[in-house]
Amino acid sequence: MRLFIILALAMGLSGTLQAVEYFVEKGGDDAHPGTRMQPFKSIQKAAEVMLPGDVCTVSRGVYRETIRPTSSGKPGSPLRFQVAPGETATISGADETVRWVHYTGNVYRVNAEGLIQVLVDEAPAIPSQSISGDSSLLKASWYYERGSGDAYLKLPGNSTPGDHHVEIQTRAWGIDASRLAYIEFKGFNLVACGVNFSDAGLCRVEDGHIWWNGSLSGAVLMGGKDNEFVNSSIMGSAGYGVVLLAGGVNNRVLNTLVRGRDIAPSSTVGILAQGTAPVVRNVSVLDCAGGAILCSNVMNARIENNDFHHAGSGFTNTSLVRVTGDGKGTVIAYNWVHDNAAMGGEGIRLEGPVENYVLRQNVVWGQPGAAFKLTGSSRYNFIFNNTAALNGCGVDAEKTGKDDDLRETRFMNNILVGPVWPSTGGVPPAKLVWKKNYTGSNPGFVDETNRNFKLMAGSPCIDAGQEEPEFTDEFTGNLPDIGAYEVGKEYPVPGCHVTEGANKAVAPVVKIVLESETNGAEVRYTLDGRNPDATSLLYTGAVPVVYGARIKAKTFRSGMEESATAHIQIRQFE
Repeated sequence: MRLFIILALAMGLSGTLQAVEYFVEKGGDDAHPGTRMQPFKSIQKAAEVMLPGDVCTVSRGVYRETIRPTSSGKPGSPLRFQVAPGETATISGADETVRWVHYTGNVYRVNAEGLIQVLVDEAPAIPSQSISGDSSLLKASWYYERGSGDAYLKLPGNSTPGDHHVEIQTRAWGIDASRLAYIEFKGFNLVACGVNFSDAGLCRVEDGHIWWNGSLSGAVLMGGKDNEFVNSSIMGSAGYGVVLLAGGVNNRVLNTLVRGRDIAPSSTVGILAQGTAPVVRNVSVLDCAGGAILCSNVMNARIENNDFHHAGSGFTNTSLVRVTGDGKGTVIAYNWVHDNAAMGGEGIRLEGPVENYVLRQNVVWGQPGAAFKLTGSSRYNFIFNNTAALNGCGVDAEKTGKDDDLRETRFMNNILVGPVWPSTGGVPPAKLVWKKNYTGSNPGFVDETNRNFKLMAGSPCIDAGQEEPEFTDEFTGNLPDIGAYEVGKEYPVPGCHVTEGANKAVAPVVKIVLESETNGAEVRYTLDGRNPDATSLLYTGAVPVVYGARIKAKTFRSGMEESATAHIQIRQFE
């Protein structure tokens, strides 16, 4: 009996243990206990000792490591990693190197096993296909020889690696919670690395900002179940921005900015949506060469209230939104799809065999090609109450083969300004259901010039649609209006509320003052690495620049020799 009582007391005591807050600072030491007065030096040290409910608070600085917790949290007691209030902490997948040796011409070499990309002055250098140097380069480029592990850096002009801030990315992940659960990260910047939530559960990144990720596999991978990437941004990923993995369930991307990169653009899309019930909501995607989003064999996905635009430059006919496979009830709704960068670009492409998708209340404009394009078999898809204007054509299909099936794909209550079905002689393909679509030239938009596609009073599209249970139940008049906007209803502006100005990944602006000791002399400067001359920018006041900028300046005065070139590179304290 006595033994039983002692055990019960011990069990009670274990349930009342208090959560611990650990602290990390650049000036700390991993031999410390991780207290506020004796903090750890690395975030990973805290990740190795944290238990459910513990918190890790990280002070300002750049932490060149991968954060991989050794245990999961629990329901109501996650492991929480957070940036100290008012400070900026960056996790980097790149390391600085000064071990470059001259190879030939303007080419330098270093051994770099596992290289992913090279950054020069805080921006990615351009991948190259050869080692040969070119002194006329305007931007740095690099080549990686996988057999030897040697990296070759080609620099513009006569500059050397010592004239620049050179980093090499060898780590794909800054945050790796794969196969873990209940892990949360808030407020971190990630440079040249990404987030791995594959096979994870209830893990979350909030207010996280990724830029210059070099891995082609994606900046954010989400598999497992109920993970979130929210109120965040991805800038300049070489591959996918977000991959919602096949097999994942209920993973979500919310209120997030995804912007591609113009350095060696790839054909990958901003978001690859797969798995069961993924959600992409209030997301803005732009500048991705392969288009904004691809839905492939998803089940019951929700792609809603997003702004997909100015993407698709990778090919001549890129689609901003592409769907394929069996969507099993996937809904793509209330999105803006506009201003395709491809010469023959399309808005929304149903790439057969494709079936069981619902496309409703989307607004599509600025497509050189079709707003909606059907290719191959397209069965049991529902395209209701969309608005398409200022496109090459409203809707079209590729010539169908004898085995293609368009059974019960339904176009209803859509505004499709411009030619329709030009590839099939203006006639909808066989077996496709076509009802109450407006294809005239004057649907009565409030202000088409300024892209306000709501309907003004007297529009021929008001009360001109057809009722369809489950799709048109919320109309305000006698019948549903045609098009994306029902008169009398309010619609939120699609896209995210995370702007580039608010994105912590954008280096803060500082101001540089340039002075000359020679009275009456002009100070001229450059920001692009070139040596200034008498035609360069004239200094008239403090120059706003961002971290990573390289300024060169000279003074000039008539009748006197020009000064030597002064230069400075703006670096953030780590």
